[in-house]
Amino acid sequence: MRWAGADRRQEDHEALRYLKEVEWSTAYREQDTVLLDRILHGDFQMIDAEGNTFTKADELE
Repeated sequence: MRWAGADRRQEDHEALRYLKEVEWSTAYREQDTVLLDRILHGDFQMIDAEGNTFTKADELE
């Protein structure tokens, strides 16, 4: 017997995988700022290998 919560977690996991592997890379490759705006949270911050930080606004430029 499977619990409904287990099914939901699996769906969430698959949705996050799709977001990471397909939508995120497509948005960057095609410079799709509308898709990036939808994907990135308002508090998004990224730190690169050199220690530079970038915000959502930086990524949408």
